[in-house]
Amino acid sequence: MIYLKTFERFNKVAFHGWKMEPQDMRLPECEIEWGPGKKKGCPNFSDESKITKEDEKLAIEYLNQKDVDTLIAYSRGGAILIQSVAKGAALPDNLYMVAPAWLRGWSTINLKGDEIKGAKGFIIHGGQDDKVPLKHSVILSKMSGLPLYVFPDRNHINILKHKDNTSGGIEVKNLDELLKVLPDWGQGKSTQEEVDKQYKISKQYS
Repeated sequence: MIYLKTFERFNKVAFHGWKMEPQDMRLPECEIEWGPGKKKGCPNFSDESKITKEDEKLAIEYLNQKDVDTLIAYSRGGAILIQSVAKGAALPDNLYMVAPAWLRGWSTINLKGDEIKGAKGFIIHGGQDDKVPLKHSVILSKMSGLPLYVFPDRNHINILKHKDNTSGGIEVKNLDELLKVLPDWGQGKSTQEEVDKQYKISKQYS
């Protein structure tokens, strides 16, 4: 008789953003904080300005020890996800990147965006995001191959309402055009002029 090995499988989980807890992602599986050896939950990362060694270790162990179906990576959680994959962590079956702050200075290594190339899923970003430039998601889409959906009227916080669904978003087809015209405030703070320009462009080009 042949016995098939069964794996613990996580259905829909998340890497949360800065100054958040797993529960703030409002997913049933994230109501429990995960730690090595636990069969349920989502990891709880630090609030440091850089990804700590503990953050990285926790993320890698989580991705490698669990059979993750869908992972939602929000803001700083997006940087943690990409850095962890660059360090050898397994990609989830499906990856939803929500306003990923992968170029905002959280990472302790240089990221290019192609670390998650071949992943299934999507990127979503709000046109009124004043924290993470939309341009960063355009670059990530171009480098990873993940489709980008823009919600022109959403900002960095309320984009989370769409964290697992692209309905209402507009898929961007002209990535190269957007790269030329979108503002980019890098790791600094945005100005109102930059956000207004980004919003106008997102409505025009999306």
